[in-house]
Amino acid sequence: MSIRMQCKHCFRPLKAKDSAAGKQIQCPGCDTILKVPRPRRRKNEEDEFADALNSIDNHKDYAPISDDFPPARRSRGKSSSKKKKSKKSRDFGAPVSSQLASLVIGGVMLFELIIYVIRRNLGA
Repeated sequence: MSIRMQCKHCFRPLKAKDSAAGKQIQCPGCDTILKVPRPRRRKNEEDEFADALNSIDNHKDYAPISDDFPPARRSRGKSSSKKKKSKKSRDFGAPVSSQLASLVIGGVMLFELIIYVIRRNLGA
């Protein structure tokens, strides 16, 4: 029996021997190198039922998962010799400029209020 496949480049139908499964072949139409897929094993209904029973038996030894446990801690990655980017290189321009604008506007308003109070007290 042969393995049927199609070239991904020129879409030409191809046949390969079973012994070529997992190996690379060359498409005769476009000379593209392709990997021959391994044939899929077909399961019958009895195999699926047996697999389901085996999976249930395998999980009997384990305790049920509880929500009482805290989440797992993250493991630190391996340290590498590569230099890490410094945190100073981040762009904080937009938040700083909006804060600065708010500060200037607030200062001008405070200055105007002080001038208004002084003029009112002197004029009265």
